[in-house]
Amino acid sequence: MFSISGVFLPRNQSVTGQSLPTPREVSNACASEVGVNSERSVNSFFTSFGQFIDHDLTNSASGRDDQGNQINCQCQVSNPFCLNIPTPDVPDQLCMLIPRSSASFQREPGCQLTVRQQVNQVNSYLDMSAVYGDNKARADELRTFFKGFEF
Repeated sequence: MFSISGVFLPRNQSVTGQSLPTPREVSNACASEVGVNSERSVNSFFTSFGQFIDHDLTNSASGRDDQGNQINCQCQVSNPFCLNIPTPDVPDQLCMLIPRSSASFQREPGCQLTVRQQVNQVNSYLDMSAVYGDNKARADELRTFFKGFEF
């Protein structure tokens, strides 16, 4: 199990040495701006479209523990394969359970591990594969092969 400081754990300090906010703090700060009037007029379609694009570009491989088992995260149990996010602002919910995805590590000369990278299971192009499928078999499943495109 890798527990090398700065490699296995996510970044938690800014370049000035200050602590970074938790993902929950960032999310709550962004969500609290939804009601603020702006010239851009962003609505829920903006969020949905962003989610759609994310699913077209990324599909992280599910992580496994040291024995190859599926990761089982629990709020009150420390597990290096989990990045649980505390939710003190949500009644009756201690945390959001976040199992780590599979990773590859970049190495420096001399075999020093440097950066943990996520393993992406799809190509990183915005190619509409979420609509048309990412291989011929899936594309064929999505088609009816009846009359083609008509107006």
